[in-house]
Order: sequence, then C-alpha cells, then structure tokens
Amino acid sequence: MSVSAIKPHICLLRRLVVVALILLLVPAEYRAEGPVLARLSFWVPPERMGEFETAYRERVIPILARHGLAEASERGRPTPDNVFRRLFRVPSVEDLLEKQEKLQADPEWRDLLGELGKTFGTSESSGQLRYYLAFYAMPAKEMEKVPARLGKTVMAGPGRGHWRHYDATDGIPGSGPWTLLQDRRGYIWVGTLGGGVCRYDGETFTTFTEEDGLAAHSALASMEDRDGNLWFGTRGGGVSRYDGETFTNFNAENGLIGNNVWSVFQDRDGNFWFGALGDGLSRYDGKTFTNFTWENGLVHAINRQGLRNSEIFDIFQDRDGYLWFGGVGGVSRYDGREFVTFSQEDGLASKNLTAIHQDRDSNLWFGTWDSGVSRYDGKAFKTFSIENGLAGNHVWSITEDRDGNLWFGTRGSGVSRYDGKQFTNFNAEDGLLTSGVAVQSGMLHDREGLHWFAGGSGISCYDETFVAFTLEDGPANSYVRHIYEARDGTLWFAMGKHLVHYDGERFTAIDGLGENIVTTIYEDRDNRLWFGLGGGRGLICGSSLFHVGSFMSSLPAMR
Repeated sequence: MSVSAIKPHICLLRRLVVVALILLLVPAEYRAEGPVLARLSFWVPPERMGEFETAYRERVIPILARHGLAEASERGRPTPDNVFRRLFRVPSVEDLLEKQEKLQADPEWRDLLGELGKTFGTSESSGQLRYYLAFYAMPAKEMEKVPARLGKTVMAGPGRGHWRHYDATDGIPGSGPWTLLQDRRGYIWVGTLGGGVCRYDGETFTTFTEEDGLAAHSALASMEDRDGNLWFGTRGGGVSRYDGETFTNFNAENGLIGNNVWSVFQDRDGNFWFGALGDGLSRYDGKTFTNFTWENGLVHAINRQGLRNSEIFDIFQDRDGYLWFGGVGGVSRYDGREFVTFSQEDGLASKNLTAIHQDRDSNLWFGTWDSGVSRYDGKAFKTFSIENGLAGNHVWSITEDRDGNLWFGTRGSGVSRYDGKQFTNFNAEDGLLTSGVAVQSGMLHDREGLHWFAGGSGISCYDETFVAFTLEDGPANSYVRHIYEARDGTLWFAMGKHLVHYDGERFTAIDGLGENIVTTIYEDRDNRLWFGLGGGRGLICGSSLFHVGSFMSSLPAMR
C-alpha cells in the first residue's frame, strides 16, 4: 500500500482517538442527557474562502445531510482565517463517533474531498482536502455539591535554600579557603592556605600572591577599614594592607608583636588591632605599634613548656565601646585602661574561646573550642551545645544575617542557624560542600542576602531566595503535579490525592476529594477556583476554601 493510500487511514485513526478520548475523559455520570455539538473544519486559503463557501453549500451539505448531520445555529468561537468551520448537533458523543466512521467510509465523500483538494488545496497538501470532524461541546450535569473539610493544618517550616559550590576548578587557589570578606564595592575576597587571596566579581576569581606584594601565601584573617583599604593577616608574613593598587606590609621588624596574625580589627577610634598566634596583641595607631601580653593582664594560657602565652583568635568591640579579645584561657574585656578576664569560673562554657559576636539585643556570644557557645547578657552566661540542638560543640565562627538569625560554623559538624527559638542545622547531606566551617572568619552574609561558608577544599554559597519545602514543613505529599497562585496571593498545590493551601505561614490540607487526583488548578474571573481531576473524574469548582466551604463537581457547559 502506498504512502498516499495510507494517509486517509492515519487521519481516520487520529479522529477516532480524539473522540474516544472524549468518552474516556468525560465519564457518563458527568454527561447530561441532550445533544452534543460537533465541529466540522476545512483548511482553505483565506483569499478563496468565498468560493469554498459556495462549493460547501452545493456539494458538501447534501452528503452531510445524508449522514444525519444538520447544521446548528451556533457559530462557536473564532478560528484562524484559513479555517472554514460549521457546528452540528448530534444526539451523543457515541453517535458522533459512529457518524465519523461512516462518513470516512463513504466513497462519494472521499471522491469529493479529492476534487476539493485539487481545487482549494495548498502547495503543502496533496490529495484530499484537509478536514476535521470532532467533539466541540456538551451540556454539563447540574453541579453536585460535596462538603469540603479542612484537613491537617501545619505551620510551615523555614524550608531549605539552594546551594552552589566553588573550589579549585572555579579558580580558588591553594589547599583551601580560610577567610571571607565582602568589600564596599561588592567583591568577595577569599583568603586561602598557601594560595594567597583571591577576589570574586561574580564571574571570575583573580588571585594575588607574594609575587603581587602579599606578605605571605597563607591569609588567616581579613578586614576592610573605614578608608576602604583591605587588611590581611598572614601566616609567617605579618599583615598586608591593600589600597586597590599596591600592598604595604607590616611585620615584627616594624614593631608587630608576631608574624602569625590570626585576627585583625579596627576600633571606633581608628586604631588597628592584630592578634598574633602565641605572641599576644598589637595596637597600631597609624604610626607606631603598642604590644600587649599576659603581663598586661591579657587572657593567656600555659603552654606545653610551662610558659604563659597569649593566643588571640578573635577581636570584637561591643556597643558600649569595650574591646573583647578571645583566645586560649577565656576572653578579656578592655576598657582602654585595664583588662578584665572571664573564664569557666565565671560561667563561660570553656577556657578555649574561638569567636565573638554581639546580636541585635546586645547579647554577646562566645564560640568555644570544645563546649558549644555561651551567651552573655551582661550579668550571666548561658551555654548552648549539642544537647540544645547545636550542630557541634567545636564552634569556630559566629555571624548574624539581615533577618536577625545567628549562624554558627563548626568544625566537622556543619553549620547551625538559630532564630532565637531553635537551631536548624546544615551539613554535607543538606548541600554544604564540607561537613564543617573550620575557620574563625569562614562565614559571610553578603548584601544580596547570600550566605557564604569557607571550609575544606572550597566555598559553599547558600541562597535562601530558592527555598525548598519538604514533608517536614507541612505538605501532605511530596509529589506536586501543579502549583497555582490565587489572586489573594496564597498558593495552591495539587499533590496526588491531596489539595494543599499555603497562606505564607501554614499549610492546610483539604479533604473531601475522596480518591480523586488533582492535576491542575485555575481561577476564573469570578474568583472561583477550578481543580481538574485525573483518571477521568472531571472538575471540582469552589469559590474559596474558607468562604464557600464546599466543592461542586462539574464539566464545562455547552457554548
């Protein structure tokens, strides 16, 4: 059989499939008794539409009438200008299917289509003129009202955001990032171990090393001063100041107390403070260095050789102007004249302090090496640890985002976010590149709202503008078929046999659908919500879940 001979059979098969689908998708229980509208369409060049209408009246109508197809008075919805169409009334969808089969088998009909194809066919067509006869509309049964019941209501959780990762393949040098900083121009600066510092502009990383003037290849601390200069504390090289063009370096030969600089800070008076690992503290007023050790009352510890040493891991100035220096032995508060030290005897969780931060409520938070974090309200300390939900007790860094959430970076246990009531933990299984943030200044919350975490071999960026809700956050089912935003700003989710409503704070599951599967959602101009049901179950209509309190099963009315 030739291709041209096969084509009519393929077209017939397609039409039969369409009508058969109508029978499947519109069950008998939803179809009202009464006539069905069918539409007959012909594809004709627009400029010859008048000629074809004459041929239609003289040649086509007599054959259609012989098959019991009588034109209806309705004209239906507009169609493209190259489609000639008429509507017909038939008793039922089943009757339409029967007429379709008999018409296609009629030799006189096939001969006529061939003649019309030669006269009105386009260059793309060959043989019979293209036509289509199929279901158009049917009357709907009277709507059946089914009470809607509010199901389980669950307060929405915070959700989880989207993670991105950057490592050596993206341009981060060295054996791993150690410190993070965003400057006033928006660039992200990454201090690395062994690879210098690199600047990220949102697309590429630019690296600066000793060859470019940096004091040493490993940067342990970073800061931007009030004049826009960047300062980097290095391992073995002292401190580097970068003005955007050149590096100026300070080390022990210039008066700095030590060359292994773990922390850098500028106070309100413009003085710079540098914490040197094992050596103590230096204050730089722009001209000279003044050094402080345990002999000045600074926090200290006894090393393995039995000697006192001052290891300063973090420096902070609170809202009252006090400077705080945390390290091995506890934390020292400096009022400009003397140091007052706090340790475990005063309620601090541990003598090994690693990070300091003051929250919006003026509470001071102290991260410790081995015992979680301590919160100090000016009178007493309160400790939070693994037992309270903290990801890990080895806390290296503390920051606060623009929403007031506190973030704690731990060594080997991930990151914790604290909203004042509970901890939400993130680790490698949640998308964090490594299982911990093992550096004192390894967290950054940039001005765009992104959260950056340094640790291991790269950097993780957490974007809460992409938030994922899971079963734990409230939805009844993890398979979402459709999402719709209503005019009131609330969201509706079609989730299998469940319909879920989200008002921005809580998820509410809607009962009353039985075994129906919701596949699609739409709101009409009268604020009525329509829910399409899978498995040939029709539609559900309701003005509003909370106003009407009922669903109405329906199919579209005839037009």
